[in-house]
Amino acid sequence: MVSINLKLSVSTIVLVGLMAISLPHNANAFGDRSAGGGGHSWQGQGHSWNVQGSNGGGGLFSRQASGTGEGNSTVNRSWKGKNGKNASATTNRNWNKNSKTLTRNTTGTGPNGGSWTGNTSATKTENGWSHNGSWTGPNGGTTTNQGTVTRTENGWESQGSWTGPNGNTSTRNETVTKTENGWQHNTTWTGQNGQTVTNNGTVTGTGNGWTNTGTVTGPNGQSSTYNNTGTVGNGAIQQNQSWTGPNGQTYTRGTNLQANQGGGVTKTITQPNGQTRSWTATPVGNEQPGAGDPTDGTGQPPSNLAQ
Repeated sequence: MVSINLKLSVSTIVLVGLMAISLPHNANAFGDRSAGGGGHSWQGQGHSWNVQGSNGGGGLFSRQASGTGEGNSTVNRSWKGKNGKNASATTNRNWNKNSKTLTRNTTGTGPNGGSWTGNTSATKTENGWSHNGSWTGPNGGTTTNQGTVTRTENGWESQGSWTGPNGNTSTRNETVTKTENGWQHNTTWTGQNGQTVTNNGTVTGTGNGWTNTGTVTGPNGQSSTYNNTGTVGNGAIQQNQSWTGPNGQTYTRGTNLQANQGGGVTKTITQPNGQTRSWTATPVGNEQPGAGDPTDGTGQPPSNLAQ
């Protein structure tokens, strides 16, 4: 059964963001949680979810993992759609303790038969980490990315750049500053044409959730505002998003993620026009992760379910 029991605080919110990309956390799990200790291989039983959509769509999503206990692991994912089209991907991960570098190499095949590859690496530094990657699509075009994250006395800073198949580059610079009840974030994107977009906002933890408010200013100087709230309780995570454009019109969108008795979750999205869509992911056979599986210990459905 999927269990949702979160208590949000300033430290929780910040740590969740850091742990999602923290090299020491992810990397040490490969070596320290292997079955029987370092040097022993393990084979996860894998997980499968039957996904049913309110519009009739859906299919079967499966994930299996295995590793050597020496910092290497392999994750296989597959999606079998109701329309007969399938997709799959294999990711090989490696943690090098000496260089403190985590690498991921992925190959995938899309539902129309096209293949793609992705190669990324992240290296721990004294005050943060650096990362780079490349992705090649079915048409042979390649996009590359590189950047750094640096911890500061009261937050962190990150810089990154992306170069597309045409050779043009975009950049992103962000500063995050911790506050008493959350943090402030200031982000600037500069596009391939040199024009910039800024996003300045504040995230505040509440008793049972959070708020995220801010302003986005486009290259023409016009601004839009957003006011998002989230609550956690009763086995559910509820998010409400509000966006007011430069013309003064406001749009709202709601998302609810509900844990179901017996396992699985239901995700419901309420669109700005009031219409709703939902997907339910149910474990197939209630499979549990294999002993020492460090890559899928939650047993939860894919986090990007029907985004």
